[in-house]
Amino acid sequence: MATALGTRMATTKERAVWMSVNGNGATAPKLTDAELNALREFWNVYESQFAEVGARLAEDAAGHPELASFVGAGDAHEVAESRDRIAQAINEGDWEGYLSDMVASGARFAEAGLDFSAWFGTGRALRSRLVPLLVDALAAEPKRQRRRCAACRSSSTS
Repeated sequence: MATALGTRMATTKERAVWMSVNGNGATAPKLTDAELNALREFWNVYESQFAEVGARLAEDAAGHPELASFVGAGDAHEVAESRDRIAQAINEGDWEGYLSDMVASGARFAEAGLDFSAWFGTGRALRSRLVPLLVDALAAEPKRQRRRCAACRSSSTS
């Protein structure tokens, strides 16, 4: 069954590339003040609905042949810790925990033989859930809304 998340299995070469991309080279993004402010505003909207967005993403993943085995992999405590690491990265500039999570997630995807597109598909699915929330949160300020939505489209922080 084909979905926006992709269905083709990764080749050995793709898995090797995946692991090297998500390996020791993970570094914090270099953001301008404007980008950091936009990211923080984006996070404020996302964090307020973190659990709900996560539940919807789990529903999406449950119907995907490659991602279904990852659904429910984290308990409520792990989800809360993940949320805290994202907040720490964005609000305090301490990206180590978040980047470690991303490396570990990439390794789990690679070890499971998931298609590289599944990783990006999860990001697309997240953005498709978050952009409407951001649009609604900033509906009264169209210029600010456009800037924040553009930041959401160009970021890969999820």
